[in-house]
Amino acid sequence: MSNVRELLRPSKSDWAALPSRGSGIRVTLTVWLAGVGTVAGAFVADQGWEAAPAPSPEVALAPLEVAVIGATLAAVYFAAFGWALGRRAAFASPVIFTACWLVHAAGGSSSTPVWAVGALTGLLLAGREVRASLRQLRKVRSLADRLRDGSRVHVGSKALGAEHGALARGRGVVVVLAVVALLLWATFLVQLANGGGQVTVAPETIFAPTTVSVAGVASLLTVLWAAQVAWRWWAHRQLAATVWEVPGTEGPVWTAHLVRSYGGGLTRRDSEASGCICREEAERHDLDEDPGWMIGSIPTDDYCPAHGIDAVNALDHGAFRKLARATWLWDASSAVPHSEGETFYSGAGLLAFAGHAFPGIPVFREADDVDSVSPFVEPATEITRPERAGPPQWADPDFVPPAEQGILDVIDLGPAGFPGTAVRYRHGRAWHRF
Repeated sequence: MSNVRELLRPSKSDWAALPSRGSGIRVTLTVWLAGVGTVAGAFVADQGWEAAPAPSPEVALAPLEVAVIGATLAAVYFAAFGWALGRRAAFASPVIFTACWLVHAAGGSSSTPVWAVGALTGLLLAGREVRASLRQLRKVRSLADRLRDGSRVHVGSKALGAEHGALARGRGVVVVLAVVALLLWATFLVQLANGGGQVTVAPETIFAPTTVSVAGVASLLTVLWAAQVAWRWWAHRQLAATVWEVPGTEGPVWTAHLVRSYGGGLTRRDSEASGCICREEAERHDLDEDPGWMIGSIPTDDYCPAHGIDAVNALDHGAFRKLARATWLWDASSAVPHSEGETFYSGAGLLAFAGHAFPGIPVFREADDVDSVSPFVEPATEITRPERAGPPQWADPDFVPPAEQGILDVIDLGPAGFPGTAVRYRHGRAWHRF
């Protein structure tokens, strides 16, 4: 894939106007409760409480009977655990209940109309999800076409690695599920062949999990995960040649890079400065632990010769003002100065953003280059309309500056075009005060 991409610069209003799919919790609960109602209605229609095992020690089931029991058990599984599928439940529901509808209709079951209603309800809910996804992708493509002005940027190797990893996500799951499903179906065919076209079971286990029901569930999960991987690939292909310079948090996706800049971090270019040990120290401390620092900028080391506390305090006032936008000057809980009316946030952007299907790889722009901090950086996260007032609350640092006694000096940021002052501390990084 080419490492030269088109640079797109949406305005805040353009970015905020992009549609989202709505609440995933609402969709999941609606689909799941509809499934529970369908299973309960079918149980009542068939008067399931009157069913009794046959007196014979074994029961020989024909393929249609096995299919009826297998499909019914799959529906019961969905009623019990369908909520765990999240938004995927909207696509699992019509498949499961359509299968129940067909096999129960073939067997002349009294519950056939109930399964039909459940299948049609699932199709309607799945159709709504498909329409929302296509609408979002269409709007994103339309905006991209309008914003193209010939600008190009060079994408670094770390961002390309993260992009490749995001596209490959889920493929291993598909392979494992497919293998399990094939083995289960092969087992069932062997049982069917050994039974002369019938499956023999004990009466007390007739409604226990069967090879067919488990194979059906495994097959369904394979299709769902494969469809998600294919949809991600197709959506990404539509906008793979783009890098979006994101103007803020009011949009369809969220990542820590898009919030107002805070200190305590270091850009990739700054980390390459002579004498800098920040990346080395970050890797040494977090190599065997949660590498959360890779999601954002590289954390600064207090004792780094190039970016430590002593380096911050050694700058004269003029030099400090010139570097005022450098995040390594500031405490991790201090906002980095920005001028009034500033549109973009610290060069933050998204590589190949294509809506929820491929939310984009967080990147930082430096001149004509964009790259991620790490090839393992996570894609942005989809957010829904009720959450779009701003970033999650846990992402907002508490403004609790050190005690006044530790102040080294105060620098007026007005000459640099920023509001407020910078307060430097003897044993800590600077804080921005308005």
